[in-house]
Amino acid sequence: MTFSFYGYYQPAHVYLTDTRYFSISLGYVLTVLSILLLSLVSLTKSVASGLKHNIGLGKTWLHKYSDLVFASWDFCIDKASVADQKKKTMLSAFRTALADQRHTEEKALRTVRVKIRLFVVRTTVNTLIVLCLGGCGYIIHLVTDFSLVFDFDSWVDEPYIDLKDVVVITVAFLPAVVITMLNFVVPVLLRALIRSEHYSETFKRKFTLMRTVFLRVSCLLVLMSTLFSRLKTSVSPDSHCGVDDWMEEESDQVATMCWETQVGQQLYRLCILDTLVTLMMTLLVQFPLTLILRRSVSPVGRMRCVGYPEFDLEANILDLVYSQCICWMGMFYCPILPLATILKCLLVFYVKYFSLSVYSLPPSVLHSASSTTNLFMSISLVSFMSCLLPLAYHVTYLTPSLSCGPFRTFTTVWSVISQEISGSPEFLRQSLSFFCTPGFLVPAIVVLLIGLFYYRSKATSHRVMTNSFKQQLALEGQDKQYLLARLVSVSKRQQSALN
Repeated sequence: MTFSFYGYYQPAHVYLTDTRYFSISLGYVLTVLSILLLSLVSLTKSVASGLKHNIGLGKTWLHKYSDLVFASWDFCIDKASVADQKKKTMLSAFRTALADQRHTEEKALRTVRVKIRLFVVRTTVNTLIVLCLGGCGYIIHLVTDFSLVFDFDSWVDEPYIDLKDVVVITVAFLPAVVITMLNFVVPVLLRALIRSEHYSETFKRKFTLMRTVFLRVSCLLVLMSTLFSRLKTSVSPDSHCGVDDWMEEESDQVATMCWETQVGQQLYRLCILDTLVTLMMTLLVQFPLTLILRRSVSPVGRMRCVGYPEFDLEANILDLVYSQCICWMGMFYCPILPLATILKCLLVFYVKYFSLSVYSLPPSVLHSASSTTNLFMSISLVSFMSCLLPLAYHVTYLTPSLSCGPFRTFTTVWSVISQEISGSPEFLRQSLSFFCTPGFLVPAIVVLLIGLFYYRSKATSHRVMTNSFKQQLALEGQDKQYLLARLVSVSKRQQSALN
């Protein structure tokens, strides 16, 4: 077993001096917690900064169409192709604004009968989506369970014994293959179903993103729960963690790897397979197909969307969020996974840059950079909190493997920190004990609630003030229109008097 996985590390002490030492177990868990804490602080700071910049923006426009006409053009454009793309973007913005206005007017004119029919349609669609997501989770559970209990030795007596290695690799990668396929197929179904729910264009985009993220995160959570339930109950106390032990026989039985290492291997396979699929779809499928269709199909034909594909910005950002979720979930079981994720992101970035520069068109629908960044950072924060659930459950409740890993001598992973605190100086122990007593927790909770109420009241007052400023701007705009109308009428009377 290499240092890439959990089973390599041992609960040893590296002595720096005769009295000072470094605990590998404590260092292991504190490194993971530090990375997660740093990620949480970075995400929270980004979301808070985005919310601060978006206060009062994106809700309503005072002069929507005039702003699109007179304030959307970039006067730094010096190329004809970029100017054409900017015109298409402005046209798409006009269409979206008109569609949202049409939806608002239609919503105001809906009768009770139409509302009931729409409620039934949306309830049916959401029921289908819930059933689809449940079916995806059940498929992942069955496939993962099959890959874990598959009897590899049954292939020894088969006539095609040379295919055993191929079967072993195929079955090992089967959960990752199924999850990757579902992540490609189900979002297409979600985009098709939301068209029948008659939402506004802006809400359609956000709601589809939320459903897609929920699909991907739930797939990972089902995978982790299946691995926990199956491996934790099937691993024997005398199991080994070496790679050679996977195929070696001891006492006429095949030794089983420690379950934490198997979890890390599954997530590592998922990261590798997702990278390979992205590269193959970009370089071996989309690129050759685009070149062929551009030479054989009319630019105005039905295959234009394939011959002239647009760069899907939202899908690529969701892929980055998904890669980060795999990293957050798997770094405890596969310490090298953050490095693999960094290399994956660098490789995918240059491949996507090649596709955008060579054969893809820029996205026709562009959104505000601040609002889009805030949306995806919020999605990343929710995904991060979801990824913490299986890891928190493992650290606090599950018993580590007794034959491998840095926590083999502890009842839980959290026991490492508890033992270190119990061996700390008396003053530190008393301070930490005081922080856990009701005498500290109750006043702290009360202070936090008071602070939360204060900042909520402050945000409400700021919102009211922002709305009043909007109304003042609207009244000033109406005054300007009234003065211009009066000026035109006076000039017409003066001109008629002169004539």
